[in-house]
Amino acid sequence: MTPEDLIAHYALEPIPREGGLFRQTWAGPERPDGRPRARRSSRC
Repeated sequence: MTPEDLIAHYALEPIPREGGLFRQTWAGPERPDGRPRARRSSRC
């Protein structure tokens, strides 16, 4: 299997301005300004 086969199989897209490839699998609810809400963490 070639890299191109993997890219097509997983429907990967270029990462804007960073390079590389990704596939978004989840996004949190949007805020009123359209941006995703920050994830809260219990870690300090």
